[in-house]
Amino acid sequence: MKDTEKQFLEWMAIKIELDVIKKKEIALRKTVVSSFATETVPGTYHKVLSDFKFTASIGRNYKVAADDLTPIWAKLTPEEKACVDYKPSVKVAAFKALPPQSLLARVVTETPATPTLAFKLVKGDK
Repeated sequence: MKDTEKQFLEWMAIKIELDVIKKKEIALRKTVVSSFATETVPGTYHKVLSDFKFTASIGRNYKVAADDLTPIWAKLTPEEKACVDYKPSVKVAAFKALPPQSLLARVVTETPATPTLAFKLVKGDK
C-alpha cells in the first residue's frame, strides 16, 4: 500500500471516529446541562460537583432570512435596520469574471481555504 493511500485511510478512520465522538459529546452535553439548568430560559447556570464548578450557558440563535429581508429593507425603520448585522460576501464566479483592476478587487482579500476531503464507499470498485 502506498503512503498516500495509507494516509487517506488513516484520515478516513479518524474522521469517522471524530464524527461519532462529536455527536456523542453534543448529546451528553445537552443531558448534563438539562440536569442542572432545568429552565430553558437563556442565561448562565452553575453547579458544583466534586471538585469542579460547571458553568452552562443557554442561549438562542437568530438568523435573518436574507431572501425575505431584501424586498422589505427599504421599508424598515432605522431602529429595525440597526438590528441587522450586514455582512457582505463575495459571489466568487462573478468576482472572478471582473477585471483584476476593478474597484471591488481593491477591497476583496483572497486567502487559502481549509482543504476539504470527503469519502464515499464505492462497492466493488478499486
